Amino acid sequence: MTNFLFFVLGLMVGGLTGITMMCLCTIAKKADEHIEKENK
Repeated sequence: MTNFLFFVLGLMVGGLTGITMMCLCTIAKKADEHIEKENK
């Protein structure tokens, strides 16, 4: 039972971390495009 709880917690934390990293990458990409457009 304890192993299952650790597995579920790890899955949740890992999933949230992955989603957060994806969002940050997308935001950074959009910010870069926006900055490049302003510089032209």
